[in-house]
Amino acid sequence: MEGCKNARIEQPCSATGFIKRFKYETGLTPADFFQRIKVEEARRRLAVPKAAITAIAFDLGFSSSQYFASVFKKYTGTTPREYSRKVLSALSPSSLNAKFGHITTRRDKSG
Repeated sequence: MEGCKNARIEQPCSATGFIKRFKYETGLTPADFFQRIKVEEARRRLAVPKAAITAIAFDLGFSSSQYFASVFKKYTGTTPREYSRKVLSALSPSSLNAKFGHITTRRDKSG
């Protein structure tokens, strides 16, 4: 890793050297690393009912909702809309009761 072999904060290196060192250390380019972080944040936000996909895309710095959808699908294998529907349907009370049966709470027991 020429130029960044012993890189420290106080020892800057070239952009190319940084990218090579980053990829060597993480297995990812810096751009890929940050896109993965954005997709993980998008997944979290899409689990909220009535999440606006376009707003999420722009909030996370994507230039368009179409580009966001293509990046999201690249990393998750599904579109943001499909992901949101799947997650929200899995979290709905009817699907949880179907999966686990009625779960008795303290409120159910005492009242």
